[in-house]
Amino acid sequence: QGRVEELLPAIEEVLRQDRASAIAHQMRVRALSGLDRVDALELAADEWIAASANVETPYRETARVGRTRGDLVRAAAVLEEGRKRIDREDALALELGDVYAAAGDVVGAVREWDRAIGPDGHGFLLVQRRVQMLPNGGASLLQAFLEGVIGGREGLQRAAKFGVPA
Repeated sequence: QGRVEELLPAIEEVLRQDRASAIAHQMRVRALSGLDRVDALELAADEWIAASANVETPYRETARVGRTRGDLVRAAAVLEEGRKRIDREDALALELGDVYAAAGDVVGAVREWDRAIGPDGHGFLLVQRRVQMLPNGGASLLQAFLEGVIGGREGLQRAAKFGVPA
């Protein structure tokens, strides 16, 4: 307890030996955030992204730290940068949906979670869990979510036949 700073030299040594160590980068970013060393945190995040630019993990974890710190704008920017560098439309969509939902941007959250679900529905359960964790179980997002996922007003009418409120 309260000895996070003492870990930094050991983390730095691991990174000297293995610049791509995801665990060491993650520990360093989280430790610096916990110590409220914002400048060092930004540098550490940039170094991790540079070491693994084509992998989702550094963007996801850096955005998670930003979100925890209340910096939703920074979190979204990091995730968007990651999507651009990874060059895949659905990259980091789940996390972007979370950030937009936290910011109150229902349309943005639904758009990203729709991408995360994908055309074959593979991400549905992940998104369902996210929505259920929102206040009121995500009830405020339900209409926009259904419109985005199952096809606008016609989709809502089809869903109503199965007991989903429109």
